[in-house]
Amino acid sequence: MAKIFLRTLAIQGVKLGSTLDGELRHMGITPRTLPCVIRKYGNLGDVDNFVASEYSEYPVKDSGDGYIDRDYVLDRIRDEYNGHDTLSYEEIAQQNYEEQELQFKQQEQQEEQDGI
Repeated sequence: MAKIFLRTLAIQGVKLGSTLDGELRHMGITPRTLPCVIRKYGNLGDVDNFVASEYSEYPVKDSGDGYIDRDYVLDRIRDEYNGHDTLSYEEIAQQNYEEQELQFKQQEQQEEQDGI
């Protein structure tokens, strides 16, 4: 599990006063809440140029031109900031398997209780 987009913002830095800075502040992400992200000399001014192939292990939404859809990135940043990791394909498969196992066990227990 990872916060891949927040990590990217922290590594690259968000340029103070940029479009992305405004979007993040609207989400509650400020220099006080996440000091490592918004910087006077940050590299990122927006999130419209995240290359989809660089995130191939994650189910990202491609905008059709090889980049990740801007709204998708902003949604993921909001989710990650609120404590929800971006799951890889492998993690999603494991989670689905565990949910199916739980449902199967619950069904078995119900059948035992019903005398089936």
